[in-house]
Amino acid sequence: MAVQFVLGRAGTGKTRYCLDGVIAGLCTERTRPEASVIGPRLILLVPEQASFQMEHALARRAPGGAYTRAEVLSFTRLAQRVFNETGTAARTLAPHARQMALRCVVQRLGDQLGPWQAAAESAGFFAELDRLLAELLREDVSPEALRAAAEQSDDADTLARGRLVGHVLEAYLAWLGRDRIDPAAQQRLLRDLLPKVSWIDGAEIWVDGFADFSGQETATLVELAKRAAAMRITLLLDPASGAVQDPGVALDPLSLFYKTEQTYQRLCRRLMQEGVRVEPPLDVTGPIPPRFSSAAALAALEAGLASAEGPAPRAVQREVGASVRVIACASHRDELREAARFIHRRVKEGRAHYRDFAIIARHLAPLADLAAEVLDEYEIPYFIDARRPLAGHPLVRLIDALLCAIDDDLSLDSMTRLLRTGLLPLTIDQTERLENQMTAFAVHGGKLWSQPWNFEAESRASGAAPADSASAELDAARFQVVAALQVMLGRAMHERPGGRWWAESLLQLLEALHVPRTLSNWIRQAQERQSWEEAEIHRLAWEAVCDALDDVHDVLGETALSTRDVAAVLGGALQEQTLALAPPTLDQVLVSSIDRSRHPDIRHAWLIGMNEGLFPAPAAEGGLLSREQRERLSAAGVGLRRREEDVLGERLLAYIACTRPSESLTISHGAVGEDGGALQPSPLLAEIKRALPGLRYVQSGGAQVLPLPKAGETPAPPEPPATLRELAWAILEAPETSDLSKQRLEAVRTRIERAPGASERFARLLRGATYRNETAAVGPFRRPETTPHGPVWETSASEIETYLQCPFQHFAKYGLRLEAQRGPRHVTWDIGSDVHRILADAMRRALQLGDVRELADAEWLQALAPAIEAHRAELSESFRQRRPHDAFLRELLPALAEDVLLAHAARLRRGEFVPMATEQPLDPLIPLGARFIRLRGSIDRIDARQQRGRTRLLIYDYKSSLKAPTPGAFLVQPWLQIFAYAIAAPALSESGPAQVIGVLLAPLFSDLKAAEAPREHGASLEEQRMIALRPRGRFLLSALGGIDRQVSTTRSPVVFVKLKKDGEPDKYSDTVDESQFAAYLEAARQTLDLAATGVETGDVAIAPLVHRRVLACRHCEYAAVCRFERVYNRPRPAESTLPRVGDAAAADAGEDQE
Repeated sequence: MAVQFVLGRAGTGKTRYCLDGVIAGLCTERTRPEASVIGPRLILLVPEQASFQMEHALARRAPGGAYTRAEVLSFTRLAQRVFNETGTAARTLAPHARQMALRCVVQRLGDQLGPWQAAAESAGFFAELDRLLAELLREDVSPEALRAAAEQSDDADTLARGRLVGHVLEAYLAWLGRDRIDPAAQQRLLRDLLPKVSWIDGAEIWVDGFADFSGQETATLVELAKRAAAMRITLLLDPASGAVQDPGVALDPLSLFYKTEQTYQRLCRRLMQEGVRVEPPLDVTGPIPPRFSSAAALAALEAGLASAEGPAPRAVQREVGASVRVIACASHRDELREAARFIHRRVKEGRAHYRDFAIIARHLAPLADLAAEVLDEYEIPYFIDARRPLAGHPLVRLIDALLCAIDDDLSLDSMTRLLRTGLLPLTIDQTERLENQMTAFAVHGGKLWSQPWNFEAESRASGAAPADSASAELDAARFQVVAALQVMLGRAMHERPGGRWWAESLLQLLEALHVPRTLSNWIRQAQERQSWEEAEIHRLAWEAVCDALDDVHDVLGETALSTRDVAAVLGGALQEQTLALAPPTLDQVLVSSIDRSRHPDIRHAWLIGMNEGLFPAPAAEGGLLSREQRERLSAAGVGLRRREEDVLGERLLAYIACTRPSESLTISHGAVGEDGGALQPSPLLAEIKRALPGLRYVQSGGAQVLPLPKAGETPAPPEPPATLRELAWAILEAPETSDLSKQRLEAVRTRIERAPGASERFARLLRGATYRNETAAVGPFRRPETTPHGPVWETSASEIETYLQCPFQHFAKYGLRLEAQRGPRHVTWDIGSDVHRILADAMRRALQLGDVRELADAEWLQALAPAIEAHRAELSESFRQRRPHDAFLRELLPALAEDVLLAHAARLRRGEFVPMATEQPLDPLIPLGARFIRLRGSIDRIDARQQRGRTRLLIYDYKSSLKAPTPGAFLVQPWLQIFAYAIAAPALSESGPAQVIGVLLAPLFSDLKAAEAPREHGASLEEQRMIALRPRGRFLLSALGGIDRQVSTTRSPVVFVKLKKDGEPDKYSDTVDESQFAAYLEAARQTLDLAATGVETGDVAIAPLVHRRVLACRHCEYAAVCRFERVYNRPRPAESTLPRVGDAAAADAGEDQE
């Protein structure tokens, strides 16, 4: 029963000493003459993350490649081994099950939580509480000890918080009882069961790879030491340290080995207190550390970092060479590319294997995806030694969406999330079509999901996306999903079943949805692609979900839970869970963080992200205990992590990282982060430079490393491309390189293109050199199948506008007939469409009552009432269920329609025009030079007046809003549409020759701001209503008297016009003379001709229009199809593309200035 510490700095062979000891013990067994004598058990105790690698190393060196008496164990494996052997009935909780249990405990405590009661409703609270209790359990802190430490504090907050945490900890331990074991406290049960196992007696134990031990682990080591024949504990520290010479000496917190010196002193005291003999420590330090025997610069760097005696000798500084260097890069991506080039070059030269390299970061999480991307670019096999987050896996998202769907009765949001997991028994096509339908028509509620869908009438009435024609097929697929959900819906929505029912029902639901089968297919497909990591993640994800359901079943079996409770419990368990993959045994580059991996024997290390804020890592803040409270409790004897220890420990981590390799070390840092912010080099670099003044410092040239030239030297030429991908990059950037470089690149390119294996891959990489993203003409794809002399295009105003906005957008919609994913139409559009129909119906009814100019408001309202009732009858019950907010707003339609109708009634009373037609269908042929088109559509309203034997027409188009109150120098929507209607309208007159004298856009929603000033000046209610709904447009000055008989020097409420003292309209008025109005009509005709010419020739160019500095792509539904890029696709400015209105009209065009 003796313990010996094996001490040494990095690279001195402490791990090798342990392995040699185990191998020697195995060899002794083979040389024993007595065949029946097996010998003592040989135990190598290492951290959990290092156990696999140590087993592999031991198996490689064991006699005959196998062993029976030796074991590689971690503290967790040792506990499980003892539990299995002794047959303990207690069940070890999974780490995430602790949060589930804490919910039960907190719920029982209720008002006793005090200030935490409000915070206990959030998931973040339980995550913090879980971390705090796990730390206390690992340190073997009892509730009594925590409360006693709090009592010693003179701070009221620390006292209250310590008592509260102790109370929660006591309640949690009571909940655990004897039947359950918390994973953080399982060492306590292990110690209780150790007397029942005999193989510990007389064992030889080596403990390696630990920087410190928790309170539980320390107590376990003491118990093992009492039973073992010998125990050797390796620690990373300087044997010449004062802590080794005198275990009772006060430690210097600024010492590099402060953390391990603390561990040494604490273990020595505890062992001696328990009566365990501590032998003098063994110093394994030699003249030159074995790891650095062939790299003097690395040995000098280690010595310089470990001591405060100054830099390395000059003789060593001259030998630094390329074995230690620092590279300044533009970004973290460039750092990784430099590392990839270095690895690729060394391996291709036959100087190393991939397993000889390691890329190391302080924290790997923010760089893991980037590292995978870059290493894939260079075709380097790698293993990222980081736990993969489970939160983003489709299975976790499926569980969350299922519970949300059950809780909110299959809402649109939850069902959309459910469909997007890809785990439902639906094809991709069915999923997309189903999502389009449910989104377009706002499907909500389990009742509607259980019925066949028929939205044809609604889509025709509102102008929404047409319903899917294959509704029967979609119904069958949809009913399959709903049938599985219905099993849980009834009870879960009205009761609070226990955890056992929830776990069993959710598992049955997953099986009913064929989720295990889908995951099995994903795993098989990943394996076929040789994506082993992806396949393993899918397998582990299913295991994690099953384990979480098992915990709900066992831990919360009798606890009544609502759907939201279950969602919170499973969400907390799965969202924060990570998946661990086995370390590699193949020839792969290891990518890892410093504190996670027990790096194997590596020859070359690349330390990335040596930037301030990344390394040293900022200390964790926050938590349920503040930094000051932790310090007070620690001072009273409670073992809690302190912020200062984390900060000071960063130097030791840097030392460990810099001393991992045996041949070369490269340290890199970036200048710009992924978010574009500036980055500064780590302050730890100063210590590295002090230790090794001859350190090489080079500047990255983007894809290559360019050493900084000295004064008078010529810069070194760039290194040649390392991979086909880099060669492709160099060729694509060739215009910016020298002629000599171009010649070399072409020579290499010619040789590669002749190579049978590389030519096809290289051609794919160079596709960007010829990429243009241009389209060819497709011919007259919109020409009707009529006689050769028929119209070249049967179209509508909205289709014409689509073509003008972008020819390819028009082709995607009307040629390819691609259906874009749409949500429900904006409520303003729907209500606007409703008001359109109501106004048209009411106007027709009013015309039957006589001369509308003579009708009183009461008679207009009499015509409005049946129109509103007819509209209400069109609203289906399913619409009210699916869109309750819209249905409510539609109940406000009477007031809205009343305001609009009475405003138009007052306008008619002040003029000579009367409605001639409402919702007037259009189907005229419009000649455009040598061709003509058929314009289809509907004019909202046409007012007419007979004057001098001719019919004067005034065109109205109702709009929800007037974003452009006046036409500009060229016509776009809505002005192109209404002037096109003006071209077609004269043919509709049945009373002789007709002339359009004006076009007006009439708003459907009041402009209350415009009515404020007249209200202040005593305008009547009727005038205020007209002003708030005043139309804008262009009309002949000669027709002004027929539009408003009362026009004066004040702004007319009927139209936007105001007369000056000389009787002429002011410059802001909407009036024009006949030549100006004719110019607008001619501009509209030329614009129609421009669109017709493009459609006839099949021009489908990716050329979006730019109008008022807004690109047409902003709201385009087909951007993902065209892949517009300004480098290849030139936008078309409206000013130089569209026909301009004549000079006379253009002088009048512009925005309001008043």
